[in-house]
Amino acid sequence: MLRQSLNKICRKTKLQRFSCCFSNYTQKNPAMKYDDEFRTTINHEGKLLPNADHSFIADHDDKYGLQHIRDPAKILTHLKSVEFKYSFNDLIYFLRHLVHISEEHGLRSQIMNNYNFKEFLNHIKKCLVTNQHDKFPLIGSYAYCLNKLDINDREMWRLLEYKILEDQYHTTFDESVFAAQGFCKLPLMYYGQSEETIQARIDKVYKKLERVIRITIWEVNPVHYHSIAMALAKVNRFDPQMFAKLEQHILTNLSLNYTTKMMIDILFCFAKGKQGSLEFYDSMQYVIFKGHMFNRNYFLQSLSELSYDGHLVARLLGIYKEAQDKYHEFQLHPDFQSKVHNLMVNKLTYYDLESLVTTMTLLPTFLKDDAKNIQNNLINRITQIPGQFQIQDIIKFYEFVEQNYDDIKNAPIQQMHFVEDNLYKYSDSVSMDDLIIILQYLYERPKFILQPDKFINQVVKTFDQNINLMTAAQIDMLTSLFQPFLEFQQKQIGDSLNIKSTLKKLKDIQLIKQYYQKQIE
Repeated sequence: MLRQSLNKICRKTKLQRFSCCFSNYTQKNPAMKYDDEFRTTINHEGKLLPNADHSFIADHDDKYGLQHIRDPAKILTHLKSVEFKYSFNDLIYFLRHLVHISEEHGLRSQIMNNYNFKEFLNHIKKCLVTNQHDKFPLIGSYAYCLNKLDINDREMWRLLEYKILEDQYHTTFDESVFAAQGFCKLPLMYYGQSEETIQARIDKVYKKLERVIRITIWEVNPVHYHSIAMALAKVNRFDPQMFAKLEQHILTNLSLNYTTKMMIDILFCFAKGKQGSLEFYDSMQYVIFKGHMFNRNYFLQSLSELSYDGHLVARLLGIYKEAQDKYHEFQLHPDFQSKVHNLMVNKLTYYDLESLVTTMTLLPTFLKDDAKNIQNNLINRITQIPGQFQIQDIIKFYEFVEQNYDDIKNAPIQQMHFVEDNLYKYSDSVSMDDLIIILQYLYERPKFILQPDKFINQVVKTFDQNINLMTAAQIDMLTSLFQPFLEFQQKQIGDSLNIKSTLKKLKDIQLIKQYYQKQIE
């Protein structure tokens, strides 16, 4: 008994010493002082400061004066030494700061590899399982932080999900927005189930969150609107009431500080879900080409500048194609078209293959005049794109060529050569499934195979390196597809050891499969 009493006193002393140490630090730094009323609210009701910036979680009340600590081990060692004897809602201050350290100083691996952090996560789970938490736990903040740290513990996420579904969480605006951002991780926790099942689970959680957000949203900060729209779009939640409410607040608060890029992101979320009124899309045109409504202010002028980013161009074209499809009476403003056109053709604008092909594909719906010349100008940039192309983007490129060039003789041969070379050059770093997809795609469209020898070598190489890893279905498909092709090529080029070896492997695999099939029967 005496030993237990001494242990309790030691833990209490450590905790007080830790709190005292950091409270002294805040006294030396006036910028870190906060109103005592807010501290009392946080202590007893778990509420957060109302002016939270959801893009920077460390802006919340620093109750324990953690902002000067950059070593995650120091925080985690302390938590372990006191056996995590803080309230559930107070532990979030430490988790938030770990997120801040991870993002600002690139120390995520140090946090994840620290054994005390694993103990911390286990303690959080234990509190959730045994209900050893505050009456209104900050589930939204926990979800946000765990998502930021990329924690993929299924048990943890299902416990957090359960708390939301059972209304066991702090139902404030801030907490609901944090939860909406954090639970974007939820689909991964049900990987392997049908899309319908996963979406049904998402819908149950987000209906709860959206209800709170709709009731409590106010003229706060465009960052909040951005956070909400992006989170909902990520999980394919496009409730008309929610987006109508969001639109109303955005249009009535255009005097607040926002960046043009932020507004384009929001607009993209609306377009993705086919939400938004005609007035909304029209107003956003003016925001984009005029910048902030008070852009005479030098600071706001800098926020209005668009970056030279091909993805931004492609996104704008996609957004306004949706607007034109939804509202046939919608008219693009000439100044808006001019701004996007200048950004599109500017030599400083950087495109990767995906954004370039998307821009070229959507261009005729945005600029009907001179679209062909601009397409020709853009397609010449393909040979300037560095690095590896994604297989999906290569297929999109070939689809663009197929749709826009009836005669392959008039197609951009130099660019097609470049794309094909890129495929062969980086084939070792492409997944087997993707490699099989693109080889089959090209085999069915021989006009795109400009270098037959390289294509044959790639087919042989794919078989040689992956045949033992292939499923029976893949072997069936590839055997029926490529065996006649390889036999034909062998006749054309004579005895090739590579082709002969591959054909032998195919026949051997077929015999093995037939043998096992007979055994099963």
